[in-house]
Amino acid sequence: MIALNGQQAGAIKKIYDAGHQLASHTYSHSNMDRMTVAQMQKEIRDTDALLLKYAGVRPRYMRAPEGRCGEPCTKAMNDMGLIVSHWNVDTNDWRFAHQDPKRATRNSMVEINDVIIKGSDPKKDSFILLQHELLKFSVELLVDRVIDAILKKGYRFVTMEECIGRPAYIGQPRSPVPDPTTDLTPQPTSVEPTPQPTSTIGTKNIVADNENEDIEISSNNDTSVEPNVANDVKSQDQKNGSAAVAHGALLTWATTFVAALSMF
Repeated sequence: MIALNGQQAGAIKKIYDAGHQLASHTYSHSNMDRMTVAQMQKEIRDTDALLLKYAGVRPRYMRAPEGRCGEPCTKAMNDMGLIVSHWNVDTNDWRFAHQDPKRATRNSMVEINDVIIKGSDPKKDSFILLQHELLKFSVELLVDRVIDAILKKGYRFVTMEECIGRPAYIGQPRSPVPDPTTDLTPQPTSVEPTPQPTSTIGTKNIVADNENEDIEISSNNDTSVEPNVANDVKSQDQKNGSAAVAHGALLTWATTFVAALSMF
C-alpha cells in the first residue's frame, strides 16, 4: 500500500465495485510483532485512509504481513475493531516463484491436493487459502487449477465476510448472502497489479477478534497458535451441512471474492 499510482488506485476501486471484499494488509508491510501499539495503529489508519479515499470503506478484516501477529498485535487489532484473519492452507506460490511457471504451478498444487482434495470433507471442513496476485504464474496458471480442483471436490468459494459471519467493513451491515444455487463459476479475467509483495512463514491459520463467541472453531494438534486465535476456520455454512472455502490471497486484500479467489 505504500504508494499508489493512478493505475493501482483505480484497481482498488475496480475490485471493490466488482463485488470483491477489501481487507487490510498494513501500509508498509513490516513485521507487526516488532512494532509498538502506536506503530501498529498507524499502519492500519494509513491503510484505512487510502481505502476510504479510493473505495469509501474501512475494512474490518486484516492479515498481518507474513502472518506475524502475536498476542499484543492481536489485542491491538481487536481494540481497533478488526478481525485478524490468516490462512490455514498455503499454496506456497511465493516459494516457487523462481521456478519455471508450469513446474511452479505443479508444486503449488501439492498442498491443495494433499490437504483439501485428498484429506478433507466438504460436509465439515473449511479453508482459507493463501495466494499472491503479484506472481504471474499464480495468476495465469495456478488460479484456474485451484478453482477447478476445489469446485470439483464439492466446496464453494465465498468472501471472508460470509465465511466468518461478520461484516466486511466497519460501520456497515453484513452484505446479503448470495444464493448458493447461483452459478458462481469464475470467468476468465485480467488482473491488474496491486502493490506490495508478500511472503509467508508457512501454513499459519488464524482468525481472531474480540467476539470469538461468534466464530465457530475447532483446534488441532498445532500448539504454536497464539492465545485468542482460532486454529481451524469453520464457515457459517457448516451449520447447514455444507462447508465453504474462502480463498484469501493477498489480504491487501483486494480480493476474496465470491466464488472466485482473493488475489488481494
